[in-house]
Amino acid sequence: MRRRLFTTQGQAASSKWTNIHALVRDQRLGILTLQETHLTPTLVDDIHNLFGHCLLIFNSSDPNNPTSSAGVAFILNREVMSTSHSKVHEIIPSQALLLTTTWHNSASLSVLNVYAPNDYHQQTSFWETLEEYWSDHALPKPDFMLGDFNLVEDPIDRSPPRLDLSAPSVALQDLQLSLNLVDAWRTDRPSERNYTFRTSSNSFSRID
Repeated sequence: MRRRLFTTQGQAASSKWTNIHALVRDQRLGILTLQETHLTPTLVDDIHNLFGHCLLIFNSSDPNNPTSSAGVAFILNREVMSTSHSKVHEIIPSQALLLTTTWHNSASLSVLNVYAPNDYHQQTSFWETLEEYWSDHALPKPDFMLGDFNLVEDPIDRSPPRLDLSAPSVALQDLQLSLNLVDAWRTDRPSERNYTFRTSSNSFSRID
């Protein structure tokens, strides 16, 4: 199984999807998750017209401002996996999308793609809403949760090291516990430092 996380912010629209298509094709990725997609239904249709023979796109956009705010998507590679039984559940528009599909035509697979709020004061309710959603709906628990979390759970994931606000981190940990999820990367690399985001002041963090 091959999956990859990709953020599309900052790329020109004319080259973005050509690059994504090339990435999926050349690396033979089965599932690509995107955040900050800024896509409208019309744009999704246009992309399908260009690359629909090999890519299937599931997108969730901000209903009020789709081209300027958030957005999450799954890109499925039709050339390496069957997409006939694939479907998505929109949990929080533009911020949380659950994919259910089959892998190698038999094994079921569920993947949760999230784009958490940048504002720490909104993050606690975001993670709590996800936990409540699973309590209220008969959905499969995700085998994987990935995306842009916009926080870190451990000081080692920031440079210079520091803890984020405790309430959002606790809410995320409660969600992980309820869904039987762990930070697999950190579990496998308990002392490694590797960062996914850099600020203009040269601080680093692993928030993806």
